[in-house]
Amino acid sequence: MQSVLNDISVLVLGSRTETYGSAEADAQHRRVLEEAAKRQEVYVPQAKAVSQTSTVFELLPSYKCEVVVPKQMHYEGPGAIPDELANTPCKTMGIPEMLRTLNNIHGTNFTLDTSGLKSQLKVCVERGWDFGLAYSQLRPLWQTKNFEDLDFSFEDYISDFNMYRATAQATRMLGRQAKNIVTDPFGVMNYIPPRRIWDLYSNRVVSYAVLKLWKDKTRLVWRVSHSWAHASQRRTIMTPVNHSRWPVPIPVDVDLEQVRIELLNCGAQYAWLDILCLRQVGRKEDEAKRQEEWRVDVPSIGFIYSPPHRSTRPMEYGPVACYFNGLGRPFTLQDDMFSDPRHWLNRAWTLQEHQPDMIPLGLTSASPARSKARVSEVARKFYERLDMLPSHPPPNIFTVLRSMQTRASENPVDKVFGLSYFLVTPRYPYGVPVYLEEEHVEHAWLRLLSAMEKRYRLDLVFLFPSAGNGKVAWAPSWQQVMDSDLSSAVQGPGTSDTTHIELFRERAADELSDLPNAVAQSLPKFLTSSKNSPITSLVEFASERHVRKTIDKKGELFARGYTLRPCIVRGLADVQPAETVRVGYVRVGGIDLLVNALHREPIPNGEYVIVGRDGADSVVWVIGKLMLKDERAFSGETLWVRKVSVLQMPEGSRKVLVARALGRIMSLRFD
Repeated sequence: MQSVLNDISVLVLGSRTETYGSAEADAQHRRVLEEAAKRQEVYVPQAKAVSQTSTVFELLPSYKCEVVVPKQMHYEGPGAIPDELANTPCKTMGIPEMLRTLNNIHGTNFTLDTSGLKSQLKVCVERGWDFGLAYSQLRPLWQTKNFEDLDFSFEDYISDFNMYRATAQATRMLGRQAKNIVTDPFGVMNYIPPRRIWDLYSNRVVSYAVLKLWKDKTRLVWRVSHSWAHASQRRTIMTPVNHSRWPVPIPVDVDLEQVRIELLNCGAQYAWLDILCLRQVGRKEDEAKRQEEWRVDVPSIGFIYSPPHRSTRPMEYGPVACYFNGLGRPFTLQDDMFSDPRHWLNRAWTLQEHQPDMIPLGLTSASPARSKARVSEVARKFYERLDMLPSHPPPNIFTVLRSMQTRASENPVDKVFGLSYFLVTPRYPYGVPVYLEEEHVEHAWLRLLSAMEKRYRLDLVFLFPSAGNGKVAWAPSWQQVMDSDLSSAVQGPGTSDTTHIELFRERAADELSDLPNAVAQSLPKFLTSSKNSPITSLVEFASERHVRKTIDKKGELFARGYTLRPCIVRGLADVQPAETVRVGYVRVGGIDLLVNALHREPIPNGEYVIVGRDGADSVVWVIGKLMLKDERAFSGETLWVRKVSVLQMPEGSRKVLVARALGRIMSLRFD
């Protein structure tokens, strides 16, 4: 521990210089770090050696909290500047003073004769920037020691980044029909990077594109997860941190500087925090801009928090750091938090932000540690709730739907979009549906159905016990999802990517004809041709017919499955109060097969079509009625089916099906 404390060699406090680790050093900071390390409940970063001429500033919060969070009280480290310096206009400082200050911060000795440097400092003055904004743009280039193309490079990266976002949205249009009422508006590429990040050293919100200016590409962006306090317990502030573009909502008992200091003490340089990096409700004249940004930014939030294996990301992220009781607030536990709709455990948006290895923030001596031999009952319950949160990706759709049922949100559609991260695969070429906050929740659910990974759609077909009562019968309506007991569906086996229910591969040439050729380079590289090589052109994409259009404009689902028809089902029409498993029979080809129903939906006796999810040996089956359209039960090779319910087939019945080959693979269209 002593070696860590002595790593920082020089500390400059105002006009006073002290040796860090001497008798005159800040005793409070030493005590905070030592106590944190002894408890082993917080991460203590290894301090880096600083040049003897570097300036190290002292950061202190302006707000005095009733409950002291040690890591929010004090920060001393290289690179981070105080607000007083960050808020100073470049014009007031002048170019010579700007250069002197930057040299002091970095421990360098550049002069105005350094090629390109003077002109770049002049740009900062002419643009009316404060020193914090200038520092945020200049410090990556201080590493490269090349200032010739600073202004050009920065503007070029910003332009490229904006083009990347626009191209990403255009790419989502692949295979979509403009009049498709289920899937429009088009989706957003789900591995799109955030629009803005928080530079903790300069204390300014900057474009993500600034990261591209770093030569070594090692700056990680920490992701901050928190739940918003109730409106009566939060205030809004205008701050130069986000250039006063919108009011920032924070808890009444928290100062933004506390959060910055704690993240710096954890070793972060950059962070993504929604209140600073996602445009919030503010001035009336900015509302249209906010809604436009949210269409793209909100659907991609979940992928900002995703682990490395979950998405193909254009940048690397640091840890997920979590405030369980609200931004900046101490990590303590109370009995009523499990029923508090404002707690992190109960918010719709935070479901997608959970990671098994996330770092808790706001730690105090009273914070519960999972590693302790004896924990309180409330702590045990808290960690059990964390362990029960769905994994990424969930084994079947109902594990995450069940978790969302009990969560709260300001807007009903937030629950739907809070599921996107779990259900839309990074490999899926259409992306996450755009966020429309005024949209009806049922329509938002239909658009998510169209975008979600195929196996989760099949989970709805084969595991949800009843037919949908909304626009489609093969999937439940959103109201059904929220009101139904999903316990029997959760117990069902998930659908794997190797399922025998294969999705159609339809011709894509016509659907791609209007797409600009410039988008070709942005086609997802995970799409492969029959030669197992990446598809890189629109022509190849179209010729390979890899657009898997599984839901048409009417919401009907295409699939192929092992089909038994005609079948007579009996014994499942009645539901007894105490029954957990109902036993019935399916008669096909003159043979009676034993079947089970694990749900409480009645299945009237009668003739049906039964489809198995995984061939003749399927455990789960969907029961449906043939639909007569234009006096035909099928169109060509496709069988039209309306879902009625689901059942499970025990091992003995499956063996008979396999041995007798009573069914066959058929093309299906679920209404």
